[in-house]
Amino acid sequence: MDIARTTTRRAERCLLRLSETEEVNQQVLICLNRLSDLCFILSRVEVEVEA
Repeated sequence: MDIARTTTRRAERCLLRLSETEEVNQQVLICLNRLSDLCFILSRVEVEVEA
């Protein structure tokens, strides 16, 4: 889950940089942000289940 979140956050940052020069669908940015939030929550749940 940590790798998935890291990858999602990297994609979000790249898209934000792209949005400085190109028109970017804001819904995609929102989706990536929510996806990284979900990955964070799932990693926390995973840790609790293992404990």
